[in-house]
This record gives sequence, C-alpha cells and structure tokens, in this order.
Amino acid sequence: MRGTAALEPPFDDPVTLASTRGPGRSALAALWRRRRDYLELRRPIVREICARDTVPLAIPTSWVLALLWDELARRDLTEAASDWLLGKVGRDPSVGPYQVTGRTGLDVVGFVPWGTPYRTSSPAQMRELLLDFTFATRVVVGRAQQIVTHWRRAGHDPLVEGGLGEHRLSPIALVGTLYSQGLGQPKPNPRPNPRGRQIALFAQKL
Repeated sequence: MRGTAALEPPFDDPVTLASTRGPGRSALAALWRRRRDYLELRRPIVREICARDTVPLAIPTSWVLALLWDELARRDLTEAASDWLLGKVGRDPSVGPYQVTGRTGLDVVGFVPWGTPYRTSSPAQMRELLLDFTFATRVVVGRAQQIVTHWRRAGHDPLVEGGLGEHRLSPIALVGTLYSQGLGQPKPNPRPNPRGRQIALFAQKL
C-alpha cells in the first residue's frame, strides 16, 4: 500500500502500453508486459472470489483488479528485501500482491464472516497468509466491503446512485483513496486523492 501520487506512463494505463521515451523504453515496456501478464493470469481467481464472497455486499471484480494493478504498477524492485528486513526487526511491513500489512489483514478477518479461523493469528502469521494470492484477494475484497460498510453505517452511503456528496465521489474512488490509509472518517462531501481517482479510472477499463 504505497504512496498517493499519480502514476506515469506506461503504468498509468493497465490495458494499453503507452509510448515511453528515452533509453529505458524497452525495459519499461517489458516490465509493463510482465505485470500485465501477472494480472491477467489471476483474473479468474479474482472473479471467482468476488462472486463467492458477497456478504455483507458484493464487490465488483473490476475494483479488485484495479487495486491489484495499482500495486503492481507501483512495485519497487527492492521492496521484497526491505519488507523482509522490516519483519525481522519487528515492524509490520505490507506484503503480498496487494501490499497489505498483517494488522490490516487481522482487522479484515475480524470483520468478514469467513474470518473466524484466522482471528487469533499474530501479525507475522497473517503476513505469511497474505503471501498466498487467493487468501490476499479475499482480504482485499473484505477490506473494500469494510470501507463501504463503515461509511454506510455512519449515514454516508458511497453506493448511492450518482456518487457520494456534492463531488459525486464513486465508491471505487473512495475505496482507492482509503485503501492505503484505513477506513476513513465518514463525512458528507469527501474528495478522492490522486491515487483514488486513478484507481477509479483503472476500474473502468478492467
């Protein structure tokens, strides 16, 4: 769950390989293709989980794929080593394909109906589970459900037709904005951050 800045070409579009310039063009293109292939190979898994985990509400496959692409596109080549080191010194780094921390995973399994067997896990144990793509996807679906439910319970329904508040914030823009931050403080007129806007655009294409 990395920073909020908007992505640049070629990673600002999950479908079309945008033109890039400079001496690193071929390397960027190859990297874009590898990450795109990773997403496409896992699309059926995401679709199956979204169709199955529909309580307390159904989450569109496109939302999860958009969150996945955003994380894949932001991936740093050195992050695996840094995450390993942080875990060794007692920190709780974000891990796995969706970059989720152990504590966030525990928060989600405390919320979703299927999470009971995992609620006594430690953050370190949860991080190990989050390395599995299927489990991590279930957690991400659960996190999106948790964010939307949190806002609905506070009287601010992001699923209202046309969007939430005067800025017409869409539910995926809200989820994309809060994905790396928490559940947020519900309010009547929220605005997306650049990352949330970009994730919403990804969801329209995926």
